[in-house]
Amino acid sequence: MRQIPIALTILVLIVIVTIASVPVSATAVNRLSICNNEGYTGDVLTIPVTLECTSGERIGHWRTFYKKVEGDSAKANITNWIEVIPEDYTLKAGEEKEFSVRITIPKDAKPGLYGATSEDAGMEGHSGERRTYILFEDASAAAGAGDSTVYTGLMIPVSVNVLAVQNPFTLITRELNENKHLVALVAIAFILIVVLLRRKDKGWAGKEDAA
Repeated sequence: MRQIPIALTILVLIVIVTIASVPVSATAVNRLSICNNEGYTGDVLTIPVTLECTSGERIGHWRTFYKKVEGDSAKANITNWIEVIPEDYTLKAGEEKEFSVRITIPKDAKPGLYGATSEDAGMEGHSGERRTYILFEDASAAAGAGDSTVYTGLMIPVSVNVLAVQNPFTLITRELNENKHLVALVAIAFILIVVLLRRKDKGWAGKEDAA
């Protein structure tokens, strides 16, 4: 009869050790999906992401990842569109840090969905439709002092809807919005030229009246 309690105790100990050996991330992220971003060819989209250190000092980095699935089109992998700034980081306990996920849509991209196979990819239960990810990996800063380094982190799916330009006016408006400072300088220069020309004309008219 004693063999049953002993076996049960051993089983419980095995379960406890197994659970304890699974790495748990000590870094929290404020968003679990960056899907269905929209933009036109040539656009640069910037999305903020915040990490929070929940336990001890952490050192880590960001990287992109493509989950290759047989039969995928070239639209599934957009890792070369993505940059996370800054790429490397150190977080102290309780500290939050904001990062910029920069997505540059190529000028030759065709309209459509990129980075996922469905617009539902960012929803719970649709992980099979995700292809392109950003992920952070970090470890305890004490790892450099001799502790074994165990990196933990989280994968965040990314997708982009490249929009079709409906008419030339849309393209012109977008170009003007992207070059607001240049447009403003040109407008100011034009106004100054008009003012100077008017003053010059008035000057000539005054001289003629005096003559």
